[in-house]
This record gives sequence, C-alpha cells and structure tokens, in this order.
Amino acid sequence: MNIDDEKQQLKNQIDVLWEDRHKDMALIRALRAGQETFLQTLAAPALADVIRERIEQMEKHGHDPEHDAGHDQGELAQAAVCYALPPELLRWFEGNDVYLWPFERAAWKPTTRRRDLVKAAALILAEIERLDAMEKPHE
Repeated sequence: MNIDDEKQQLKNQIDVLWEDRHKDMALIRALRAGQETFLQTLAAPALADVIRERIEQMEKHGHDPEHDAGHDQGELAQAAVCYALPPELLRWFEGNDVYLWPFERAAWKPTTRRRDLVKAAALILAEIERLDAMEKPHE
C-alpha cells in the first residue's frame, strides 16, 4: 500500500468516526430530552397521588398483591371504571337499576372528581400488577 492509499484509508476512518460521533451526539441529545420528560413525569403531583393511593390501598386496606389475586373476574378494572366514569353517567346507570360497582356498597366512596380519578388510576395499577403476577410463572 502506498502513502496515498494509507492517507485515503486514514481519511475514511476519520470520516466514519466523525459520522459516528454525530450519531452518538444525536442519541445523547434524544436520551437527555427523554430523561428530562421522564423526570418531570415522576415529579408530577398526579403520579405521586396515584402511587400514594396505591400504597394506601395496600397498607391501610390490606389490598396487596396477594389480596388482589383473588379478584380474577375483572373486579379491579370494573371498580376503576366506576371511579373514572363522569358522575352524570354513573347516575344514569344507577337510575336505570344498573349497579356497576363490583364490591359491597359500603366500599363505594366517591369524593371529588380528581380524587376519584386518582382512585381509578390506582385500581388500574393494581389490576396490571395482578396480571403481571399471573404471567411470571409462565415465563
């Protein structure tokens, strides 16, 4: 290989490194942007409230994963739907003798719209955890 070929080969290697560097920088920028969004989401009051509600369900009410495993007929998701429904729609169901709440009536405790949505989200989280726990033995 002559000197001109070596120079060309070195130039090609530098070009590849330069292109890789730009690709890496673009990836780093995308990851940083995603990380910032992720951290903002984690710090969001709504997410903190949902996590707090889920912890309360487990610690205060005993609705931990072992308890939730017994609700294998969609009750957790159905309860979440009840809390997520707009109040006027829920009243329509009840007015037509359609009782959607899957548990005893004493456990139905709607409050404010936001609080009810937090409960709904925590119940959905409980249902997802229940499904995940069911899949582990099969993996």
